[in-house]
Amino acid sequence: MKPDPFRQARERDGILVCPFQGENVPMVLDYRDLRQVTQDWNTFSSDAPFRVPIPSEEEDRTVRQLPIERDPPLHTDYRKLVEKWFKRPRLPEYQERLRQLVDDLLNQAVQQQTVEAVSDIALTLQSRALTVLLNMPESEADLWISWGTHVFHSADGVNNGAELEAYLNRQFDRAETEGGDDFFAVLSACEFDGRSLTREEKLGFGNLAFAGGRDTVINSITEVLAFLAREPVEWERLRQEPKLRTPAAEELFRWISPITHIGRVCPHGAEIRGHDVPPNGRVSLNWAAANRDPGIFDQPDEIRIDRMPNPHVAFGSGPHACLGATHARALIRCLLDGLCDRALSLEVLEETPRVEQEGSYQRENGHNRLLLQVGSSDSMVQD
Repeated sequence: MKPDPFRQARERDGILVCPFQGENVPMVLDYRDLRQVTQDWNTFSSDAPFRVPIPSEEEDRTVRQLPIERDPPLHTDYRKLVEKWFKRPRLPEYQERLRQLVDDLLNQAVQQQTVEAVSDIALTLQSRALTVLLNMPESEADLWISWGTHVFHSADGVNNGAELEAYLNRQFDRAETEGGDDFFAVLSACEFDGRSLTREEKLGFGNLAFAGGRDTVINSITEVLAFLAREPVEWERLRQEPKLRTPAAEELFRWISPITHIGRVCPHGAEIRGHDVPPNGRVSLNWAAANRDPGIFDQPDEIRIDRMPNPHVAFGSGPHACLGATHARALIRCLLDGLCDRALSLEVLEETPRVEQEGSYQRENGHNRLLLQVGSSDSMVQD
């Protein structure tokens, strides 16, 4: 199991001060503290363009991401514009399209026998599933795949932020001229406060749609594959008890915590657990640490596929909870179904964990490389 790099600091005083871009940022580690902070947007604000992600993204984009970089009530009004769109993954026909994408990729993996799961499965599945979310032709995924696992930063260090923004502008130009029923056309037809959305607002929604669920979903997919490869007993249990697949998906999200933390800005300063935050300083909400809080989760370092209830915060908490959570949940559940409803075996041949290395902690989160042997098996567990 992956170690919890925040255990000692959480047990000590619930705060880990971490240097980011010349700023000492207190990371909130305790589950209850974190939930309280997410409800107090007057003190801990998201109304801070580029500074909600840590490190901040002034060099990566030119627009404020919407609705995340606004506070209620404006955030709530922006979110209502697209919330119905992002609930579509609950529909059976939507889920059927995701299952077909999963089946196609698993069939290819069986034929290849050896696959590099980051590029051959996770990046491809995330990109193709995004075409379903945005209601775009699946062929669009080929371009998105070419951007690599992070929408802003390529493997060779090139900043792709300008390329994404140019792509979004092209799509909104098309939508404003031709209309349609895709995400770009729907946004272009939206009215907000009695007016059309500005181009900057539309770009803000579009930027978040591409950036918010890219590496997080990719990391989740590779971690699920690695877990099943290493835990054939649990895989067989999921095969035999399909009702466990939904709680298993939630437990895997808790354990993976695909986004470690996110920022809030304190316009007037703040004090938390004895740590002072200066005016316009930041705090970090550490979802990964809160998801291992033993005061909330029994044996938090164990993956219990039947853990219920499971009040994890892998998708955030409060009014700014992840807009794409329904899509991510549907995708991982369809992946579990696809893997459990066929006779497959997986073996990890080679792996390079993706490591977040910061000044005060080091955390494994996903994979840079995951080479799998894929085979057929009548049963993952022999009597």
